[in-house]
Amino acid sequence: MKIVIVDDNSLLVETIRMYLEDKGYEVVSFLSPHKALYHCLHSHFDLLITDLSMDGMDGIELADRLREDKPNARILLISGHVDEEDENQKAVFARHFDGTLSKPLLLEALLLLIQETLDEPVMLLPPKGLAYNKQSEAAG
Repeated sequence: MKIVIVDDNSLLVETIRMYLEDKGYEVVSFLSPHKALYHCLHSHFDLLITDLSMDGMDGIELADRLREDKPNARILLISGHVDEEDENQKAVFARHFDGTLSKPLLLEALLLLIQETLDEPVMLLPPKGLAYNKQSEAAG
């Protein structure tokens, strides 16, 4: 599965990219929403993960512009501006995104949301090298 990530926070983008690649996803990342939109319009992808507040284009505009050409695009929002109590905000986000997560981001929660959005079996696997099985216990 190919995931596109766009956020103006380079450290967050790199952290998410490395985490998802470790889980077996192909990931393309951008710091610019304009570059991410161009890529998505001209390449195959399974899921876009976007920030809300970015210079030049916010996540809502990005989602709207992408869906003009790809109406079935699956898009997740990650933002520090999510207010779980604001019903109006929830309604706006629900019209534009397939799911939302607030920052600070828990990577395991992001993985679960990705799996649900992509209709994948929901599994949290330990990172490579930390897998537990009875053989490793017997050998230790």
